[in-house]
Amino acid sequence: MQIPASHPSVAWLLSCWQGIAQAEGDLPVIHRWLLVHPPQAPLDQLLSALPVAADAWLQAYPANPGLATRVMATFGTVMQQCPLTDPVAQIELAIAVYSLTLDHITPTADPSDWATTINNLATAYRHRRQGNRADNLEKAIHLYRQARAIQTPDNTLWPVTLTGLGMAYEQRTIGDPDENLEQAIAAYEQALPMIPANTPAWSWVLNRLAAAYSDRQRGDRQTNITMAIKTYQQALVGSAVRPT
Repeated sequence: MQIPASHPSVAWLLSCWQGIAQAEGDLPVIHRWLLVHPPQAPLDQLLSALPVAADAWLQAYPANPGLATRVMATFGTVMQQCPLTDPVAQIELAIAVYSLTLDHITPTADPSDWATTINNLATAYRHRRQGNRADNLEKAIHLYRQARAIQTPDNTLWPVTLTGLGMAYEQRTIGDPDENLEQAIAAYEQALPMIPANTPAWSWVLNRLAAAYSDRQRGDRQTNITMAIKTYQQALVGSAVRPT
């Protein structure tokens, strides 16, 4: 049954998106709003209401479609991050809203928004619990590669995309496990130079890279263990000098 435009779930989505627009993407403010104004309907009902709400929302911003699509994409990010009542359904909502957003932006006209949305959609698939886990990871890898293809190393999204890609390859269950680990190592190594040293993200990626070196089967075993130890030590030093 198609949900009418007057349905409370549509109204809640539009109200939420208006709040996101007013907060100008400030995620802590948006999270607080959600905790005060949680959806009253089951999240799967919001999923059914999403296309109707999206049509109404986009029609409300004919002169500024970029703002409208960014707000929708931000809602997807909030659904991934904010602890509401149903994390499984929240990921499904995030996937649906990112997909709707991508219907209205292109890598040519909106390269930054497109790459960010593709990256976030990949992350949603990587965390997805519904469907086939292997298929979800293949979709994530494909999407991360798409996002990477239109970025350059000086782009702030570059290390985020590569880190996500590395994690997806680590978790991958299809293909040669040794090759998947090599792809993960390559992604982490490409990401690291673009992450400020001695930051939490830098130490985290170093730890992932060290663990990958420790598990590595290709190459000389002793060399891999030495690289793992050296990389763990770098992460420890970075954690020690990081300001509190």
